[in-house]
Amino acid sequence: MANYNPADPPGSTINLGNVGLSEGDRIDPYLDEYLTDGVHIIVPQGTYTTANYRSWNLTGISSDTILEGDGLVTIQLEDPPIDFDPQWGISSSSSNVTFEFRNFRFEGGVADSGTLTPYSDSSSGTLVFDRIERPDGVHPTHYGSSSASGYYVHGRHTGELWIIDNVVQNFADNGAYFSSPGRTYESYGNGGSTHIRGGLFRNNAISQIRPGGPNDSVIGCTIVQDSDNPYGSGHRSLWVREPGDNIHIEDVDIALFDEYGRRPLQITPRDASIVANDGYVGNCRLHIDESGTTDLAVRFNEDRTNNWTGEGIHITGNGTKENELGGTECSGAGCDIATSERRWWGDQSDDSTNSPNYDEDPYFEDPDNESDYGDNLTIHSDDEILEYEIITNDIIVQSDWSQATYNETVGIHFDGSHWHARGTFEGEDIDGFFFDGEIVAIRADREPDGLFVSGEEISIEDYPDEPPSSNSVPQVRYDGELRHVQRIGIRSDGGLQEVSRAEARVDGEVRTFWPADGTKGSSSPLVEGLVSQYDAQSLTGTDDGERVGSWTDSAGSSDAVQLSSENRPAYDSSGLNSSPALRFDGDEWLQTDEFGDDLTQPFTYIVVAQADEPDGGNFAFGGRDSEERAFLDMDYDNAFTMWSGASGGIGQSNDDNAHVFTCVFNGSESALHVDGAVVEGAAGSNDQVGLTIGARHDGGKPMRGWISELRVYDRELALSERNALAYHLGDKWGIPLEY
Repeated sequence: MANYNPADPPGSTINLGNVGLSEGDRIDPYLDEYLTDGVHIIVPQGTYTTANYRSWNLTGISSDTILEGDGLVTIQLEDPPIDFDPQWGISSSSSNVTFEFRNFRFEGGVADSGTLTPYSDSSSGTLVFDRIERPDGVHPTHYGSSSASGYYVHGRHTGELWIIDNVVQNFADNGAYFSSPGRTYESYGNGGSTHIRGGLFRNNAISQIRPGGPNDSVIGCTIVQDSDNPYGSGHRSLWVREPGDNIHIEDVDIALFDEYGRRPLQITPRDASIVANDGYVGNCRLHIDESGTTDLAVRFNEDRTNNWTGEGIHITGNGTKENELGGTECSGAGCDIATSERRWWGDQSDDSTNSPNYDEDPYFEDPDNESDYGDNLTIHSDDEILEYEIITNDIIVQSDWSQATYNETVGIHFDGSHWHARGTFEGEDIDGFFFDGEIVAIRADREPDGLFVSGEEISIEDYPDEPPSSNSVPQVRYDGELRHVQRIGIRSDGGLQEVSRAEARVDGEVRTFWPADGTKGSSSPLVEGLVSQYDAQSLTGTDDGERVGSWTDSAGSSDAVQLSSENRPAYDSSGLNSSPALRFDGDEWLQTDEFGDDLTQPFTYIVVAQADEPDGGNFAFGGRDSEERAFLDMDYDNAFTMWSGASGGIGQSNDDNAHVFTCVFNGSESALHVDGAVVEGAAGSNDQVGLTIGARHDGGKPMRGWISELRVYDRELALSERNALAYHLGDKWGIPLEY
């Protein structure tokens, strides 16, 4: 497999400790001043804070650049939670340039957006993200509003990205989403590749790792789903989503527990008409804990692929062993079992079989802390293989106390009622644990050669192999950091009712978690900056065909009105996908007064619309005057086009279907999303003093079609926020979206 070319030491090296950075300082002003193209920034080992992700941004890189910690550096995201969406990009005009970012641990969850976005616009550019740790993912107070991914690699990426020995955990969207460069079949992806080596990807929604670009590879890492994600369970672990060729997956551990995940490995490219995809899966271990976890161990869509092979795959656990790809070498007892521990690829750590630092794994305890727990336990094995599971009604952790040694196969998770510690012996050894509460069940494929609780020998025959059932209402377990969030709902008449959100009191503070049923789109994401919203569902009591002279702004005070009865759009209760909409028939529009405060760039419009007769100009929205205006034209040279002053604007080919349009107006860095497809470029720098819906500012270029909803945000929405809102609006208005 390929390896990357390290950066040549830049000519300028700056140790931030030598220019004033001290332990506990906010690092942002130092990055603002010193992080530029072609430098080597060294951050002394220690703990610092950050409050502005833009300080970390570095785009247009044209010469080798390094940002590294001198040892592992801890960066605390300041409280209240902040958005953290830095971007690093290599210039298209550069040649054989490398950017390296290494040895940083970010603590404290992100707010509504928090996605790292690396890319290279040069086919010879390389980005290396080496030991970047993000264990906290989304902050608990933003579980309902955030749609952050750990990584997102845009379709513009055309070089190479290496993600080495990372920790990506607890994100509301994908853990590492890098399939978009593989969408070359629709001129969306530029064919760049991403390579994962080592690391831990844990409890992320949608998918933990999502390759799909040409030559993508995933090797030597661990994927674990052992806790409920705020956006629910039922997501993929490793999902090949685009038809890139020569995709390589090898030596990967995937461990799923109980109901918290499904489809450990899924190879299902998006487009049925594309069959160029080929790849390899070898020497991987899949541990599927419960039969309800997944419908297949390996799902493989042969009709959408060309030449995939599998070999050396081991599948263990109580769940399904079905493998559509083939290549199962061992299934069931006696097979190699997937570890749920972090794997290492680079040289920052000893071999993966050695013990991790106690502060790196919340379930591996220092023996000096034994007094913090009620009891200890040891389990012994001589020469034979032994698989076991200890189930308790309170927390259990592994420890190398007394004669016990660290066992990398041990996985610990909480299922909402009980704690589970699972492990495997392949020879003579002793595993040790500390726990509170009581042991309620033990499972093992044979009697251990020794089993002791606080010095007293016990037998597995003394315990049931299933824990007692629990009829209690699901609760939130709070241990100081809200690490454990169980399913939440409202119990009524003895049943657990699904709700769109739920509230729980935590240390006297009411916190909101949503959606409780785990589905995207069940509630509108909480995204800051909404200043206006026009929703056809709000037009209750309006008759079909009735002319609408005023559309209420449900988020602000900028109602859109039309005084002339002849120019009012008509209400259509089933106009857009059998849902309510306003019908604009070529001579209708609504207009607001001037905004109280001008809408200055960057800002974002989202509109759900359908043009049924594109004909030389169909403005879904425009400004209020001819000078300060931004608009979306549904047919400019046969394209959906957004414009705010730049020649030509930004466009995508148009049609007469219903779409969710997201228009980010930000000068030369503007973006037009049509459902899941995005085009970026220069739209112009005009601001907006008012809004016209369904036509130009003067009523020209009127709309022919339907509009169901329009939203205005007074800032640039992060990519994760755009995707979350598009998912929600797609569900709401019956428009299927996939990202």
